[in-house]
Amino acid sequence: MEINNNQPTQELSKPKMNVWAKWGIGCLGCLGFIVILGIILGGCSLLWFATDTETDKIAVSNMTVEEIEDKKANAQTIEYPQLKKNPDKYKGEYVTYTGQIAQIIESGSRTDIRLAVTENDYGYDMGDIIYIKYVGITDFVEDDIITVYGTITGTHRYKSQANYNVDLPGLNADELIPK
Repeated sequence: MEINNNQPTQELSKPKMNVWAKWGIGCLGCLGFIVILGIILGGCSLLWFATDTETDKIAVSNMTVEEIEDKKANAQTIEYPQLKKNPDKYKGEYVTYTGQIAQIIESGSRTDIRLAVTENDYGYDMGDIIYIKYVGITDFVEDDIITVYGTITGTHRYKSQANYNVDLPGLNADELIPK
């Protein structure tokens, strides 16, 4: 049997992808990358927060009931104008405030509260706000009156929905009590 090498051979060509298929695969790849990046960065922030939470729990758990009650009995209330003027001056001070919840947001095991702390003839002044971080969830809702015990953390800064920087005195709460 003789093989004829003079005949043209047919090359098998790979099917070509159309432009839309390439574009779709590229988009899925980018979307996958963004999701993975979000998971990684989200996990990092959760680890950062968990570390702070664990430190707070350890500090409280090493105290006896008597020590906690004594700490609460000696908690002071700093007048809001003084605290607002220079929150960092009072960083580390153990304080107590009673006020009306202007806003409350729970996420996971953390609660953030904007608390109006200056009482006037009409209720509480919604311009005199302290930003409270509390590890745990609560049954409180907006407009509830509560008493909080905790440590001043200095200035808490965040961006408003209107994209303004908002600076408020910050407080890490040990306990929230209904009034």
